[in-house]
Amino acid sequence: MLQRFTLTKIEVTLLMLLLSFPIIEFIFREWIPFGGSLWDKAVLFALFLIAFPRKYETNRLETDLTKQFSAFIVLGLLLLVYYLPYFSVSFEGFRSIYQYMIAFFIGYYFFRHLEDWQQTLRVFLFVGAAIALYGLAQPFLGVQMPDSWVDSGEALRFRAFSIVQSPNVLGGYMAFLIPISMSLFFAEKKKLYKYMWIIISLILLACLFATLSRGAWIAFALAMVVFATLIERRALIFVLIVGLLVVLFVPTVGDRMTYMFSETYMEKSASDGRVARWTGALDQAINEPFFGKGLGQYGGAVAQRNFGISYVDNYYAKTIAELGFVGLTLFVWLLLSILYQAYKRMADIKDNRTRWLMRGVFAGLSAVILHNGVENIFEVPFMAVYFWFLAGTLLAAPLMVQQKEVNNK
Repeated sequence: MLQRFTLTKIEVTLLMLLLSFPIIEFIFREWIPFGGSLWDKAVLFALFLIAFPRKYETNRLETDLTKQFSAFIVLGLLLLVYYLPYFSVSFEGFRSIYQYMIAFFIGYYFFRHLEDWQQTLRVFLFVGAAIALYGLAQPFLGVQMPDSWVDSGEALRFRAFSIVQSPNVLGGYMAFLIPISMSLFFAEKKKLYKYMWIIISLILLACLFATLSRGAWIAFALAMVVFATLIERRALIFVLIVGLLVVLFVPTVGDRMTYMFSETYMEKSASDGRVARWTGALDQAINEPFFGKGLGQYGGAVAQRNFGISYVDNYYAKTIAELGFVGLTLFVWLLLSILYQAYKRMADIKDNRTRWLMRGVFAGLSAVILHNGVENIFEVPFMAVYFWFLAGTLLAAPLMVQQKEVNNK
């Protein structure tokens, strides 16, 4: 269970820094006034220098996503040139979209051995469980939250946000982790380890509930449908029944979900909430349909810093406003291609443990993709890094299985 990595000490150190991203980010934000914007880039660059040469050693010369990545990156570079009068903003917008995609190639090339990937997933879950425990402890520690996180029409006292500054981001993080934790439960053979993953899954689930994030709940529910579908139809029926029972018999969940359909919520959302911001993004896309308003110029962190434009709270609406229909099409093509290639490779996996882990990662990635429909999750650095990194490892896992089988012959 807790076997050592076969990596070198420096490789393990860099990997642990990457997997501890939200914790290190919190430490810099709270206690270290310098270097907070550079450490993650340094770690990614160092890991990339180690990982990329291994494409020849491990015979992973192609990722099956070369066309998709190339098309999307070329579009970004062309838009940098096209919007030269706003180059500083466009470059910042370019970085916010593309810089963390390097983690995909790190994930794809970094691991030689399947056991190292499996151990990485365990560490990933341990870090997430620690963050979840702090989120659950916040009400008892007297941590205060901004009043703006709760609508005046709802009688809620607290929403967990842990160290990530937002209950919606924390909820998305938990929705990402839970399917992977559940897959580890099925993948482990020893009962002691199975009990541990049950406990961790319950901790993550409790934290997801405590965020009171409707978007994360919906993304998680749909991700569990994906997870169950990858297993068998009976599991899908079970998930649907459990989801229905939770909505009907857990008052907080039912009330918070039904509140979305209330007249009060719809009026507020249409005036200055999500619906209003989504409508604004679509209006912008209609005005400049093909290539959008430009990188960093609408609906995200860069646009807010430079122009005071509010978040769109829908990464795809933000993308179509900034990059137009061409940009959104290429980006969605890339995301769907990752899932499609992973699904194809899963079908050929005979190793039961690896197949379970791939199902969990696949469902976790699906949760992030879905959650971006109501939040700008890809603008959160640690979530973007985790997504692209695990996407790379997911596509590399079957190749590691093949290599292991060759070595064992």
